[in-house]
Formats: sequence, structure tokens, C-alpha cells
Amino acid sequence: MTLYIYRWNRQGRKGQTCRVLCRGSMNSCLVEFEDGFRMVTSRNALRKAPGCPNSWVRTVPSAEARSHH
Repeated sequence: MTLYIYRWNRQGRKGQTCRVLCRGSMNSCLVEFEDGFRMVTSRNALRKAPGCPNSWVRTVPSAEARSHH
């Protein structure tokens, strides 16, 4: 499910759709684009895509949480 449009001209990704995988400190987030490319960026670089729900953030489990499964 894609929720955001990338607004900044970084890595040639301006205008592409992406989803937030997790949020970090200092207003950062990990995003994934439709082609699988991932990057850490500012949440200021994102704009909600039209017609998407208000929030959909999937948190990536920490290494400690993964090791218990």
C-alpha cells in the first residue's frame, strides 16, 4: 500500500510514491519506493498521496524482537 509522494529532488525520486516503514528520531523515517529502493529521509520530504488513509506506518521489529521468534 502506497501512501506518500516524495517531494524532494533526492536520488532522482521526486514525485515517486513510497511508503513509510518506520519513523526515527529528529523527524526522520525509513521509506520504501515501489521498486524496492529504501532510504532514510526527513518526514518533511513526504506528502500524503490523494485518497489514502490518514496513517499507515509499519514498524520494523528490532533485532532483539526478531531473535525471540
